[in-house]
Amino acid sequence: MSTFLADYQVRAMGVANLFWTYVGSLPFEIKPSVQSIIARFYLRLNCLTRAYATLWEEITGEEWTMDTPLRNAKERFHAQNEIDAMVALSLGVTLDELLMVYRTQFPVMRRYDQEDLYDANGRKVAGDVLKKAKKLKEGEELSVEDRTWTHPQSGVEYVFEYPFAPLDREADLSAAYEKYAALMEEHQ
Repeated sequence: MSTFLADYQVRAMGVANLFWTYVGSLPFEIKPSVQSIIARFYLRLNCLTRAYATLWEEITGEEWTMDTPLRNAKERFHAQNEIDAMVALSLGVTLDELLMVYRTQFPVMRRYDQEDLYDANGRKVAGDVLKKAKKLKEGEELSVEDRTWTHPQSGVEYVFEYPFAPLDREADLSAAYEKYAALMEEHQ
């Protein structure tokens, strides 16, 4: 369920409420060669606190540590794309079809992908900092003070480091798709 192909399938059903009968009818059978890889990525995206240690350890057989979860925005982006690529391959969805679904059915996500910028440390640059950056003339850079942002809930300060750059979901999906297509081919 952690893939935009599942989201697309649910949207295509046209249901207002998602009941188990609908979820159970989705055609999602994951190839055995990538099941454990998908599970690890999914768990690393979702088991963010020690409260999930038992789940992590039960499924992976490894101890959960503070380094287990993916917290960095760029790493999370890549992990989600890897899941999307493996699910597509498992379902027999071609790369062209996968990219077409992304382009045509998820225009808001695509727009965010084109607008969001990430810093040198893989952190998504906060909107307040981006607003300041957009006001600069070509060749100018924000000062450290202007690149410093305080998280509203935690109060933690972050300094976003240059360069700021977007992430390319289509290129990332393509690379992951090719990588896992080769892996699945090896295990046939």
